[in-house]
Amino acid sequence: MQVDLTLGSEVPRQLRKDLSQHIWRDDSFEYIWLSKTPIERLGYPTTEFESFIQEADENFAFPTSWFSMGDDFEQLSVETMAELGGQAAVHEEISKNGVRTLSPDPGSGLLLDSDHILDQGHWAIAAKYTDVTGITADTASFERYKEGQDPRIGYFRLARGSEYSDLLKNAENDARVLIHDNGTVVKQGRLANIEGKVIEGTTYDLATIFDIRETPKVDIAAFTNSSNLSDFLEEPFDKRDAPISNLPTDQYEQYQAAAYGRDTATRVDGVASDEHLQKRVYREATAHLVAGRNVVFYGPPGTGKTRAASKLTDALDIGQDTATANAEWSNYDVVGGYEPAGPDTPEQEWTAKAGVLSSAAQQCVEGLTLSGDPHWLLVDELNRANLDQAFGDVFTLLDLDYRTSQRLKFGTDEVTLPLSFRLLATMNTSDRAKLFSLGYAFRRRFAFVQVPPLYTSGGDPDQSDPTTSPRKIPNHDEIHEIVTGAVVDDLTRQRLLVDTWDSHRMPTRDAATIDPAFAMESVVSNALDNVLAIDYGWDDADPLDVVLAITYQLSGAEYDIVDIGQALAIDIIRYLTAAQLLSDGDITRQTVDRALIAYLLPQIDVFMSELRKAETLSTTADGESTPAGRYSDFTTWIGSLGLPEFHAELEEAADSYSVL
Repeated sequence: MQVDLTLGSEVPRQLRKDLSQHIWRDDSFEYIWLSKTPIERLGYPTTEFESFIQEADENFAFPTSWFSMGDDFEQLSVETMAELGGQAAVHEEISKNGVRTLSPDPGSGLLLDSDHILDQGHWAIAAKYTDVTGITADTASFERYKEGQDPRIGYFRLARGSEYSDLLKNAENDARVLIHDNGTVVKQGRLANIEGKVIEGTTYDLATIFDIRETPKVDIAAFTNSSNLSDFLEEPFDKRDAPISNLPTDQYEQYQAAAYGRDTATRVDGVASDEHLQKRVYREATAHLVAGRNVVFYGPPGTGKTRAASKLTDALDIGQDTATANAEWSNYDVVGGYEPAGPDTPEQEWTAKAGVLSSAAQQCVEGLTLSGDPHWLLVDELNRANLDQAFGDVFTLLDLDYRTSQRLKFGTDEVTLPLSFRLLATMNTSDRAKLFSLGYAFRRRFAFVQVPPLYTSGGDPDQSDPTTSPRKIPNHDEIHEIVTGAVVDDLTRQRLLVDTWDSHRMPTRDAATIDPAFAMESVVSNALDNVLAIDYGWDDADPLDVVLAITYQLSGAEYDIVDIGQALAIDIIRYLTAAQLLSDGDITRQTVDRALIAYLLPQIDVFMSELRKAETLSTTADGESTPAGRYSDFTTWIGSLGLPEFHAELEEAADSYSVL
């Protein structure tokens, strides 16, 4: 390795100990070598390297462990280095003949049994088991040290002399570590240092594991469908007895893929940056998809709706089938049924034929099984089809709630509709009067993302502080708890695909959030807590309070426009939580504004016919509030809440008597 700076006797001892504590959570190191360049393990043959060095210094004492453990460090003399042409020349010579980089990606990992993890934090261990600090568990200082415990630090204990202890000592510094509890991986971390400790009269090798964090729970046995893991791991492994095993790099990477998924946030950031004039389209659509919704991209002709849908699936590395809807579509076209078996078969023989939805579902199951990548269906010009006729039998399966208990059936065949499957669609709003309308059941299962022309002003609407606080509703606390509980349940929903793996394949998880990285309860709960804790400018109110107040006032409580249940509040908060999962920063009141447009605005469309009828026929009796008056009052109230985009959409809908 190349040492760029050495902190030795020229640096005060206490400073070196403080730095050691900061870096390793251990102040027992005093001499520190720092390198700005990657640490490299030589892939160079030992004998050739020794010969190369001895060309300059025949008396050089070659450390035998350089090529096995890498724990030794010996500096070549200035004279030897000069004879070889200098440090850069030596490094280049070695590199030409092969080196492999260990940092930051060591060659393998460790699989550790949580029973051997000491659960005290660093300071408790230091105070109880070392004499570095001079503190024992009996002193008053011990309690103060415990207050500084670092939960990211753990200690792995192994009796000295065992084969597993040797495996630990031979591991690379910074090696990746998976920690399992009774055969289920629960945490991961990185290996720091190993040192001998006498604990209660027995000498142990105590490994410091730092950066410990929760990991998605995956059963070790699911690493392979073989019950005997000895063929899979480099060391024999029995999860009942063995506290440690070496985990080959490729298997570790397969675990990471199975546990953490697809890095969806980075992928959507990439496409949003490339398509900066429509970055809102991609970010909103992805958040809806992660939240469990199918998505309709709508707008006038030529705005790039189909292109946006296709670019998004490409960016997420998701396969896509495309079909164009038409007025003749039936359940046979969408789901499938029977067709003649072919010219070379008896006339009475029929075979099952998959429709566009079933075919995409089959490819989704196959993609998840083989690569972990879903496959979706894009329906162009969705409202050209009679949706009741085409999708009537499968409306429920468009909702994630039913996918684990029902299957798509066509002819004698059937297929699972995976939790990570989504139906994308485009809708041209210019000719909507000539086309089929979208019924409530259909709207309920989709989020609507507007794709405006690129020349539309990109300026943000006025997001000044609202002047009116949302009103409280009856049973507020109970409903609040029901909604937040449902959001966590929905976003953590997942299942394993288990029936078609090959013998050395990691399991793939079918997650409702598409990316399994988002399906951890702690991750979802933290994001939801953040969504509800942000200051949006409403006095003592979070977005859920606002949504509940709006849906309550929409009903007969105030404006009598449309009755909406709490499921819509779940949809919106689930979307906001998904948006938070995808975002580096906090979401804003504008995010709430856009969510109301996507989820709540389509539900108001049913009131538009009543509004048109009342205005045209003057059907309102004397003394009654007019539909237009109630709608106008509601629109004004929304404006006072500081929701300018939703307010503008309501005003436009009143002018055209149509929401979409």
